[in-house]
Amino acid sequence: RHLQAAMALVQELGLQQQVSFLGHRSDVPQLLMQHQVAVLSTHYEGLPLSLAEAMAAGCAVVGSDVPTVRETLGDGRWGWLARGGDPQDWADTLAALWRDPKAAAHKAQEARDHARVALSRHQMVQASAHLFEELSGRAAGRPWLSVLMPAHNPGAYLEEALQSVVLQLDAQAEVVVFNDGSSDQTAECLARWATQQGAAHEQGQGPALRVLHQTPSVGVSAARNALLQAAQGQWLWFLDADDRLRPGAVEQVRRVVLQQPQLQAVVVDHAVLRNASGLKHRLRGEGHRRSLARPGGAVPPGPALMNGLMAAGQWHVWGKVLRADAWPADLRFPNQRVFEDLSVVPRLMAGIEHAWYLAEPVVAYRSNPGSLLGSMNPAKLRDWALALDDLSTAPGFDRAWADFTVQQALRLRRVAQRLNTPLPWWPAWWAALCQRQAQVPQALARWPWQPRRWVAWLQAQRLGGFGYPVARDGR
Repeated sequence: RHLQAAMALVQELGLQQQVSFLGHRSDVPQLLMQHQVAVLSTHYEGLPLSLAEAMAAGCAVVGSDVPTVRETLGDGRWGWLARGGDPQDWADTLAALWRDPKAAAHKAQEARDHARVALSRHQMVQASAHLFEELSGRAAGRPWLSVLMPAHNPGAYLEEALQSVVLQLDAQAEVVVFNDGSSDQTAECLARWATQQGAAHEQGQGPALRVLHQTPSVGVSAARNALLQAAQGQWLWFLDADDRLRPGAVEQVRRVVLQQPQLQAVVVDHAVLRNASGLKHRLRGEGHRRSLARPGGAVPPGPALMNGLMAAGQWHVWGKVLRADAWPADLRFPNQRVFEDLSVVPRLMAGIEHAWYLAEPVVAYRSNPGSLLGSMNPAKLRDWALALDDLSTAPGFDRAWADFTVQQALRLRRVAQRLNTPLPWWPAWWAALCQRQAQVPQALARWPWQPRRWVAWLQAQRLGGFGYPVARDGR
């Protein structure tokens, strides 16, 4: 009856060329993506799936100002609301939308990003699972956050790191430290903290502190794998034992994960911590090193997250707070190798669909002469190359990753040159890398046409082994 009345009205107004009655269609997503505006006039909705689909397709959306539609559109943040039963208000709303196409397009993009994160199938499943856990009591005794700290001879820095973490956490969190065969005062320091914090935690003051001891040392990769196995929290945050969390870091992360329950990862920025910081360090921007070249907030699904991390060179695991169920059970750090972050983090983050960028320097990363790059040797250089091999086979490898891989390979060669360390394996390794991932030599070939890469290109030519195309003998 309503359809016949509507068709008759179209005939009466002479709008046959402007109005189509499509009937049943099986290609609704494609139809939506061919249009700019979607409208839902309704008196009542449970969950307006038609609006959610239109938002996800990139349409500017208009809906009736009724409770669930208002909630879906964020009180007008992601669309326009018109009063039900008021034709003039509908006409005015649609006219205002059409008069400002730029504003409509901007809001449509925001609505699309929101729908793909907050209204996704994954979010529905996760929210249902969290509800079942809450109702069954399973989540009641589980820490919301596990801070995981591998420690091997951190010296006095361990005291600073523990203090920066413990003082920010409540009784619903935990700190797990892996003492990896330390020969300094690490064991004594951890014993004192465990006793002190154990008493405080029993009174509901501060996090639980658990300590795992290993003798002899098994390396940072095995330590991190053991910490992953031992962690009980819903969220995981690795922190090196010589680094610190800046004041307010935990509260900022917690606020984000509580407000955005669909998130799988929170990417954070860091500041460089030096014993003596000078003007040159401030000019380098060490007070705030960004992980992504974008404003803070939700990161769009797709390659934006990993491309941004690669462009900024931020593949450190301590710069990512991960939900435990987002960490694949079969993804672990490679034992007996360094540069383990580079082997694991790209594969880990490539599987993240819902991420948030907290554009604040919440981690204080210590520039330590005894760190990985500060104490380089031939074995570590080889591990670096193996990590780039892992990176080249990671899912989602694209142009940004290729550019990052070439940067890392060039940096590896420069470090070897400074150490006067020969790399007999280099020619065959570079040839195999280029053959395995064709985008790597293509990325290098683009560098001469990028002014910001000219110095790096000249360095690559001087070092040799970076030619394109790759010669038969690998040079």
